[in-house]
Amino acid sequence: MPVFRLQLQNPTNWALWVAELKLDLSVKGPEYWQILSSKLKKPSDKKSEPYKEWKRKNTYLMETMGSRIDRDLLYHLKQTNNAADAFAHLRILCVDSTPHTEDMDSHISSVFYQAWVKLEYCIGQPPQDFVYAWNLLSKEVEGKLAIGGQAQFEQFIVAVSAHPSSAHWLSYLRDGPSCILEVTDSFLCDFVEFERKRLSRQGQLLRGKNRKGKKGDDKV
Repeated sequence: MPVFRLQLQNPTNWALWVAELKLDLSVKGPEYWQILSSKLKKPSDKKSEPYKEWKRKNTYLMETMGSRIDRDLLYHLKQTNNAADAFAHLRILCVDSTPHTEDMDSHISSVFYQAWVKLEYCIGQPPQDFVYAWNLLSKEVEGKLAIGGQAQFEQFIVAVSAHPSSAHWLSYLRDGPSCILEVTDSFLCDFVEFERKRLSRQGQLLRGKNRKGKKGDDKV
């Protein structure tokens, strides 16, 4: 799946924004998320090597967050030069009006779970975008909350069922040659391919109707 670099615009995409940010930071190294989640504090000795290393990574985090938030939110990011404080402020702004007292990781896990159970496949949404969002959230939920394969499969069905045209894929799944009860990479690829073909056929039908309608108008 492509890396979309989601822009934080408002509370509705906070969980997805954090999930993608956390995923990208994991490639850089665990210290980046540790700094952002206040697990790795700023060293007190400004002349020490640990402080210089912290400052370099803190600067990277501030620049990364700044490039991924809506212009209207930049003001809130500029209130501090400490990435952990800026992240906490964005969390309060997007999730709640009061600071949370629980551990940051516990709070983020809760946010991920709530977003995961509310995720829906929407009209007009490309299927690959839906699957990308699903993967971001489900990986976090599975890792932190130990959600089993059966539960993930059932939740995926719930999310897809929100789409008015989901009956086509659900019928295909029900009548398939084997009983699939797990959301695997191949399962998701099959879903995206099925939906792309359905949308292509739907587009062809609409274009055909429009051409017929235009010919009828020309005859009048």
